[in-house]
Amino acid sequence: DPQEIPNEFYRGTYFLLRITASTPMEPNKALIKDAEAEDVDVHLYRSMIKSLMYLIASRPNIIFVVCACARFQVTPKTSHLHVVKRIFIYLKGQSKVS
Repeated sequence: DPQEIPNEFYRGTYFLLRITASTPMEPNKALIKDAEAEDVDVHLYRSMIKSLMYLIASRPNIIFVVCACARFQVTPKTSHLHVVKRIFIYLKGQSKVS
């Protein structure tokens, strides 16, 4: 069932929290190089982007924000990771919508 695919990415993570987001990214907030923010684990960030890239085939509404986040795979910062997490939270809230 295509609606169950996102659930594979939530197992064993804190994404099971009962929070949702109405949009995949905060409106009017640009993704920029954030030199002052802390670095995050590159492997974790890339793994999350990889999962989202898989999902864009069936979820065209996230293509723009996923591609915007993918630009920061070399030196991801906490601000970029927060956006990626918000995409997952958004998808979790959308998974029951047909």
